[in-house]
Parts: sequence; structure tokens; C-alpha cells
Amino acid sequence: MPVAADLQVLLNRAGEEAEMFHQNITLVIGQETLKQRAEKRATRFRPHVGQAAAAAINFQTRELTSEYAVVSFAESSGAFHEVRKVTHIDGRQIQPMREARMSLAMGMKSADDKVRRKLLLEFEKHGLIGTAVDFGLSLLLFRKQDLLNYTFVPVGTRQLGAETVEVVQFKQKTGEGQMTVYEGNRLIRQQLQGEMWLSQTGVPLRIELGSAIQEGGQRIVDIGVTDYAMSQYGFLLPVRVVHTRRADGLLVTENTFQYQRFQKFAADSELKFEVQDPPK
Repeated sequence: MPVAADLQVLLNRAGEEAEMFHQNITLVIGQETLKQRAEKRATRFRPHVGQAAAAAINFQTRELTSEYAVVSFAESSGAFHEVRKVTHIDGRQIQPMREARMSLAMGMKSADDKVRRKLLLEFEKHGLIGTAVDFGLSLLLFRKQDLLNYTFVPVGTRQLGAETVEVVQFKQKTGEGQMTVYEGNRLIRQQLQGEMWLSQTGVPLRIELGSAIQEGGQRIVDIGVTDYAMSQYGFLLPVRVVHTRRADGLLVTENTFQYQRFQKFAADSELKFEVQDPPK
């Protein structure tokens, strides 16, 4: 377990990687595949009791493939949010990848927040239930200037694949969390806590965020786990996100996001790329 001085070295490196992520994440477009398993029901939670209730839950499954990017919003003091253009729903193409990527690129290039805001609504209009987004941006919470917003406690080492990593628990002191969950038209903000998994040199490889609220007499817990890997461009990018939502301990939603085929542009003003639709 790292001593205080060693922990600070690791956190400083994590902050540097978060800063690189901040500088570059709005200059890439990738492909995202979402697989959702969610309780098929109205948006309000109903109470469930015991194993019989768990077995009675009716789940629906969906799979969406999208072109994925991140944009900043001037109206929110430059806050970053994930945006998408859906290309496939349950294996059925609804838009060519080239067309979706170009549309997304134009939204990234636009200075009009109204244009960008439309891209935030992609999942809502396709009938997904309790979809949490922005987990891929969890690394932004730990830029160097933001580290003082948290308390950090080292808890030892664990295995992440073949790599031994240092696990550090964190809890937010002040401010609002960055978790965004679509549940009707309500946006819930609260202090965040979780774990950061760091390489032996301090590179963040996994960030786990947790959040809990009381709603309709139930305890609703959202947990998002984001895995990062160093890209060919020299900065971290998300490779996988798993978000689960439980009501009084019972699973009601599971979202698994996979990311690939990231392409980086030279600058915001140079959104030029060559892309071919994958073979059918």
C-alpha cells in the first residue's frame, strides 16, 4: 500500500493523464456499441420483494451502435458531454456510418449549443430505459486542479487482467457530480464516491463511480465502471463502460458500452476524415 508521499506522486500522474484527456477528447470520433438489459416497465420504480419478485421481472434487451464523440457546451461553462448518432438498432441499420459520422462532426464543429443539444437526445428517442451517459468522461473529474475536491484513501493492490494495480478510494468533498442518468426529464446531481485503479506509474486504468438516492420508498443505486487504455495518439480513451442500476438490491438496468475505431482530428476547425462503411 503506498505511503502518503507515494500516493501523491500517483495522483499527480493521474491528474496529468486527466489533463491530456481533457485537451484531446473533443478531437476524436469513435464507434460505440451499447447492449442494454433493462426491466420493461414505466419510468417510475415499483417495489419488489424477495426472490420471487426478482424472477418475475420482465427484461427487455436492446443493442445500439452509434458514432460517438464529446463536445463542450458554452451555456454550461464549457462542460463536456457525450454525444452520439445511432447507426444500428438491434442489428438493423438506420443510418450509414459515413453519414452519421459526418453529422456528428458537423455538430462538433458548430458553435451553436442548440445544434449540439439535439445530439444529447439520441438515446431518449430510441426508447432506452434508465440509460446513464457521460461515464466515459469520468477521468475528467481528476484533473490536477480538481484533486483537492476529493479525499483519497489507498486500499491496496488488485489484478486488472495481467496487471497489478493500486486501488484508491475517493469521496467528493464539495461540488456537483458528473453522472447523468435519463429518468424522465429529471437530472439528479450529488456528491460522488468510488475507486480509481492506477498502474504502478499512476496511469488511471479504471474508475468506478457510485451514487445512491431514495425514490418512491426505494434505495436506487447507480454504479458505473469505466476502463481506459492508452491510445495510439498518446492519451487515454475509454474502451468499456458498465453501468448498473439496482432498486433495493434488485437489478433493473444494465448497460454495457464498448468503444473502438477512434479517429483523431488535428484541430476543431479541421474535421476531415476518410471512413468507409463496414462490410455488410
